[in-house]
Amino acid sequence: MSDFSSQIEDLSSKLDKLLSQVPAEKEPVTFKSIFRLSTFGFFEEYAQWKYEHPYISRFVTFLRFIFIIFMLSAFMWWLAGTAAGRVLSLDGVRDRFVFGYYSIVWASKGMPSINSLHTPPERFAGTVEKIVGDILVVSYYKDGKSVRRLARPANVIVTDKKAFEGWAKQYLLKGITIDFYIPIDKASGYDVWGVVMWSKRVPVNVQLVEQGIGYPEKNPDTQVVNSVFSQYYYKRARSG
Repeated sequence: MSDFSSQIEDLSSKLDKLLSQVPAEKEPVTFKSIFRLSTFGFFEEYAQWKYEHPYISRFVTFLRFIFIIFMLSAFMWWLAGTAAGRVLSLDGVRDRFVFGYYSIVWASKGMPSINSLHTPPERFAGTVEKIVGDILVVSYYKDGKSVRRLARPANVIVTDKKAFEGWAKQYLLKGITIDFYIPIDKASGYDVWGVVMWSKRVPVNVQLVEQGIGYPEKNPDTQVVNSVFSQYYYKRARSG
């Protein structure tokens, strides 16, 4: 019996020796295997890092969320300008965001006092006769007489006079409505009036900002105009 047991042990030891000499089968080194191992290792390390730094990991998660929202918004903004975006009415949604943005911009540049809200401007149907730098020579009829005044679009600081001249030429000798508020400057001894020019129910002063020809003036003397512009964009944002 002992001889049989010894033979079994001897065979077992020989088998183990033979198996140890057989080379282990290795997984071929491929891009897939490397990617799997590296991905597994990354997530394992990331999970450990999150456990050790809970507050920082939450902040990183928040930043990742903001980044995803930004990328989606940028894609939708781009798509709105395409034919597909117009079919999906995304261009209308984009325009509402733009109008809302400008409404906030003008409201943030200073709101009018209560007294100024109850002081309406002088309104006349007139035209632009001449352009001198960032000043306009406008004319209108009052009490049957032709009147000329120097005017400047209220609440806008013009930064490109050449572009301003090109913009103003579209209203040269064209019928527009002009709201005269108060004199805001002097040129050659004459008052330069702060005005809001209207064409087809649009306060065209705002085009100067939209086209990058100027920027909104902060806390101007004619702050009531900020309210006019802000309300104009607010109504457009609501109606599309």
